[in-house]
Formats: sequence, structure tokens, C-alpha cells
Amino acid sequence: MKKVLFIMLIASLMLTSELIAKGKQRIGVYDSRVIAICWFQSNEGQKDMMSLREEYNTAQAKGDTVTAKKLSEKGQLTQRILHDKGFGRGSVAEIIEKKLNELKELAKKEKLMAICSKWELNFSSPDVELVDITMNVLDMFKASDKVKKMVEEMKGIEPIKDAFFLED
Repeated sequence: MKKVLFIMLIASLMLTSELIAKGKQRIGVYDSRVIAICWFQSNEGQKDMMSLREEYNTAQAKGDTVTAKKLSEKGQLTQRILHDKGFGRGSVAEIIEKKLNELKELAKKEKLMAICSKWELNFSSPDVELVDITMNVLDMFKASDKVKKMVEEMKGIEPIKDAFFLED
């Protein structure tokens, strides 16, 4: 038993010394708000919204009030979710997922252990270096200069609490 504990202690010390030798672990973080805005303004993001609008208009034209009501409610809920993503701390995981291969390459290039929204990182120890990769992610989505300019403008602005409840 003592031999097993001794081996575990040695292994633990070796792992700890390896981490110390490597320096701080790096985590890439991005501002999810500008990613959401970029996505919404993109052709693909607009296509999703237009598809919902067309379905609603078709149901209205057919006099299908049940389907039209459901689609209207879905549209309102979608708008609230977009508010939370674009102005609050809403997750953009389903958007970011579209660029998974490019994120893996970025992580490798920048020596990042992980990538996440800066609003979803609840804690990091002083042994972790946070690297802002917002611009890199926006480049993956071919963001316009207008959206890229928002990054600087939004740096000092905290997300809106309860952005889900914003009214148009």
C-alpha cells in the first residue's frame, strides 16, 4: 500500500512540475454578443429568420390560424432569445459549433487548452491566462467592418441583465 501511495505521489509531482514548466494554461475567450450580432446579420442568419417569416405568411394566406399562431409565438420567442444573445449573456454555442474545425486550428495555433464565451467562464485560477480571441472568431464568420468595430465599442459595456425581456 505504501508503495502504491509513493508511486502516486511521484506521478503527481511529475505532473505538477510539468504544468509549472509549461507556464500558464491558456484559455481562449470571446465576447458572445458580437458573435451573435455577426451571425444574425449574416446571410445564413437572415435566411433562418426569413424562413420563419415565410412559413408564417403561408399559414396566414391559407387561413391556418393555429399554425400562424404557433409560428407567431415562435417568432416572438426567437426574438427574445436573440436579444439575450446579442445584448446579454446568452449562449452562442450552436453558432460557434459551425466553425468547430477552424476553432480547433485556432486553439492549436494559439496554444489554447479551451475556448469559451467570456461570459460563461465563471472562474479561472491565476495559473490560467485568458486570451481574447473575439476578432479571430469574427474572422471565421467573415464579419463586416461594422461588426468588428463593435468589439471595441462593447469592451467597456457589461451585458444587459435579463436581456431576454427586452422589448423591441
